Amino acid sequence: MPILANIAGQRFGRLTAIEPGERASWGTRRWICRCDCGRTTLTTVGNLRGGHTTSCGCQRRDSHRQRHEGSKHTHPRLYECWLSMRKRCYATHYHGRRFYKKIEVYPAWKASFIPFRDWALANGYTDDLTLERIDSKKHYKPSNCEWITKTEQARRSTLVRLI
Repeated sequence: MPILANIAGQRFGRLTAIEPGERASWGTRRWICRCDCGRTTLTTVGNLRGGHTTSCGCQRRDSHRQRHEGSKHTHPRLYECWLSMRKRCYATHYHGRRFYKKIEVYPAWKASFIPFRDWALANGYTDDLTLERIDSKKHYKPSNCEWITKTEQARRSTLVRLI
């Protein structure tokens, strides 16, 4: 029988080991841990020491919330523009993907809505405008994007087809 590791009081990320808990169905002893947010969770010593479990789940929620802060509630249309831009370039199931295969999204915009939102609001975004790449052969990046009306976008796409 393996010796039970005593990790009481030790910290692992946001978790502090409190006391041994019940055994998992496969026989491994789990520990009751208190998270910095106040919740408790059960996990194994291996998961704690290996860094696989570092919170009760609040860390993932906080990270997601931070990446998408202010998105759906304060600027829902702008958030949809951001999602659509990323979908055009990276979603393999997107029907128009062939037109965007070689187009990349500026790394900060790809990683988080916040830098895109800040750029958009500083560069004339309003809900009646659409995102347009100035040079359609280049990537989505601050120096190659602008906000234009749908009418202007339609006029430009007609000109591109005629050329």
